[in-house]
Amino acid sequence: MDYNKGFRLEIEPPIVTAEEIKRGIIGLMEPESDVRKKMKVMSEKSRKASVKGGGSSYSSLQDFIGHVLGNMP
Repeated sequence: MDYNKGFRLEIEPPIVTAEEIKRGIIGLMEPESDVRKKMKVMSEKSRKASVKGGGSSYSSLQDFIGHVLGNMP
């Protein structure tokens, strides 16, 4: 299967070996891996930012809900 079909690249994309992919996946699956810890911290921060009262996502969601409820028969 050719994932590059239709793309014209100036340089050849790097080849990732099966062993590198395997190491990456195993590293992410380990409960104490640094990458997993960093992803958990980022996930918590983004969750707090997206639903924090007064934030843009919160305001947009409130506007949307108000619009939907205001247009119900």
